[in-house]
Amino acid sequence: MKISFSELDLEQLTQISQRVTDEKSGEELIDICQRISLSVPNQEFPLIYAGVLLARNNQLHNAIKVLRLCQKSAFGKTLAEYLSETQRFSKQVKVFTNAKPYDAWMQTEIYQSIRAAVLDMVKRFSIQNPPHSVDKPTIIDIGPGNGVLTVEIVKQLQQVYPLRGIHLILIEPSEEMMAVAIQHCHESIPMPVQITPLCNCTLQALTIKEQQALQEHQPIWFINASLSLHHVPTELKRLNLKMLNSLSTSLLITEIDDNLGELEDASPELIYTMSDITDRFIQDVLNTTSVSVPDKKSCIDSFFLADAITVLKNIQELRVEHWMSNSQWIDVAKLAGFQVVKTTPIVSSIPFFSLELKSQPASDELNVSL
Repeated sequence: MKISFSELDLEQLTQISQRVTDEKSGEELIDICQRISLSVPNQEFPLIYAGVLLARNNQLHNAIKVLRLCQKSAFGKTLAEYLSETQRFSKQVKVFTNAKPYDAWMQTEIYQSIRAAVLDMVKRFSIQNPPHSVDKPTIIDIGPGNGVLTVEIVKQLQQVYPLRGIHLILIEPSEEMMAVAIQHCHESIPMPVQITPLCNCTLQALTIKEQQALQEHQPIWFINASLSLHHVPTELKRLNLKMLNSLSTSLLITEIDDNLGELEDASPELIYTMSDITDRFIQDVLNTTSVSVPDKKSCIDSFFLADAITVLKNIQELRVEHWMSNSQWIDVAKLAGFQVVKTTPIVSSIPFFSLELKSQPASDELNVSL
């Protein structure tokens, strides 16, 4: 979703940023926002741009006043309500301290598109790559959330092979989500299940002892990572993928196909990209009929809006959301010793992709490192 502003656009947006810096009145800013016309699709962007800059500058009263003028932007209206309720431009709660926001997210059309793509990738992979044994093969799931997709992955594998058991290694930073995932796996997988939980940790925080313990579970059939590897900068992504390559010869990734790394802090491009994508997420949640209004709000505030605020408020190193494009992921994967088996775009209102990776032969890996 790369956005490009014309020179005239940037000149007009500079008028807004200058008045925010000079702490001009909200009425003056509103007048400027309503007078300028940009070449980008979202004609409410001047209001969003001004509102975000005001919030970053701790001018919350004016930020709320400006953002409340948004008529079409779900992001603008939602951020105005959030700032009014919390009186601060920071995420209010830790993301996913309970399963309800995640449950609501799973009902959206975007999530269902991702789910279908993951299961299709798993099916295709498993047909071409049988397990070492059907007795109790081991797979790793990074960021299993509430465990629902993990269960569906296992059931997909059961349709291909007569598995007599499964060993799941779950890596999840949230204790609450891990507990829900473990319970759901035990209750819903119709065969013996062994679960090795690694909780309160991220890949880069795994100790040498934990990494060695993972090695003891080899052979590991494959590693699944659905929307869970983008939270660190590029170099850490490479190191994480290199570690995963040492654990299993196959890695299945699903990620958003966008690039935040090249967008400067508080730039029009960053604010437009993040507000546009967050708007699509919010609209999808709001359009979901099977979720209660309180649960929709909880999902939006503690997940999508929290992520957007973290990106829009902080310097690049602290953004938490470090999205990369499909081609950038492929480049990083090759540097980590993987080769691409297949990459597939996921059709939804937001661009995602699935990526099947396989360890490169030793000679090929040497050539890449050279």
